[in-house]
Amino acid sequence: GFYGGKLAGPINKEYEVKGYVGEIQFITGRTLDIVKKIIAESNTPPIIIIQGDTGLQGDNKLKILNAYFFPDNGSMSLYPTITPVNSYRILFDKYFGTDYGLLPDESFLGGDFVNSVPETSPACILK
Repeated sequence: GFYGGKLAGPINKEYEVKGYVGEIQFITGRTLDIVKKIIAESNTPPIIIIQGDTGLQGDNKLKILNAYFFPDNGSMSLYPTITPVNSYRILFDKYFGTDYGLLPDESFLGGDFVNSVPETSPACILK
């Protein structure tokens, strides 16, 4: 019974933390195995972007998992404060010849588009 009730939320704080940690541990192991297999078995070097949901609470709320595997030095276009709004813009510009360019790297909490705050989670480049 980690989650239950009307909105399927945690039944208490202890279950919220245990459930969140358990989810992260499980998905991290599975994701790494899957990514390694995709890279090893691809005839053409794949492009991989893995983006996760927000952090659990407080200062972590706006941080996300933002991991990339770009072939042919594509990761040189990435930078530590990139947000998802620019992930695919860089991908399309680099690999598909578009000219989208970059937008401001901003994150919004709770639909508050007036008081945006910059994203601070560094991007992860998979190797």
